[in-house]
Amino acid sequence: MYELLVREILIVSYFNTGKGEKMGLTNAEDYARKVCEGFRPPRPTCLADAAWALIADCWHDDPVQRPSMGSVLARLRALREAEAVQPTDPRVMGGCVPGCVLM
Repeated sequence: MYELLVREILIVSYFNTGKGEKMGLTNAEDYARKVCEGFRPPRPTCLADAAWALIADCWHDDPVQRPSMGSVLARLRALREAEAVQPTDPRVMGGCVPGCVLM
């Protein structure tokens, strides 16, 4: 359960910050329970297809089907190199501001 939660936090929090609090979830255990019940946050409108595909892969119900953290890192680097994840101006993106930092 926590493996899925940690991967979700590592990726989604970069793109979709503050959503847990808006849903009334104030601690990791409540959020993890909701995720185990099948909850997935909606896709942010400004998120690249490849970034969303990575997130969805990390959420696979079968842990064996989820990518390794090495694979996640490689895909994040590829996103950065492809410039699929870029700093955005909220005025242009309709208020969608991914908080993504890929180093």
